Amino acid sequence: TTGSMSEEIDAVKATIKMVAEKLSTDQTDVRIGLVEYKDRGDELVTKAYQFSSNLSAFSQQVSGIAASGGGDLPEDMQRGVQDAIEKLQWRSDAVSRMVVVIADAPPHLDYQDEKSFADSAKLAASKGIKLFTVSASGMNDTGQVVMRQMAQFTGASNMFVLRGGAGPQSVGGGDPKSRCGGTEERYASGKLGRLVLNE
Repeated sequence: TTGSMSEEIDAVKATIKMVAEKLSTDQTDVRIGLVEYKDRGDELVTKAYQFSSNLSAFSQQVSGIAASGGGDLPEDMQRGVQDAIEKLQWRSDAVSRMVVVIADAPPHLDYQDEKSFADSAKLAASKGIKLFTVSASGMNDTGQVVMRQMAQFTGASNMFVLRGGAGPQSVGGGDPKSRCGGTEERYASGKLGRLVLNE
């Protein structure tokens, strides 16, 4: 939730609200939690919002999250992922366990006193948690490699989003390959909420 993530935070809050409204009419037993992370030196490094099955109330609980802070490009992604795996109260009988990691900056690879992203991916896999990763515009090559490896290690998917929307038409006809660091040859356009709901 550093300063550059304002647009993505707004999109995630809107997605949570949409998913909550859709699933409130289903008989699906879903719980959602959230860990916001920043970096050392910010007013917080992480803050966990515990799992809740009251999705509308949860949407209200996280509605005040705002982008702030940040400085150097890398952020403490490892701490955010680790807290999602270890501090959220995962159900032992859950049919599916998923974490969606959203970032526009790579992790600090120089913090020696905490788990590496590889260790976090291994821990997630051992608990049956899939790490779906979403690289937002501005993510550098190192960050994209980290995001892809976490997703692949846990059997999940890596995605990317473009500022202003999810498709090339939303960025004035810009080339999606150049907008995601030149690493994507094939892509599909879609809305995050619909992907979460598998629509």
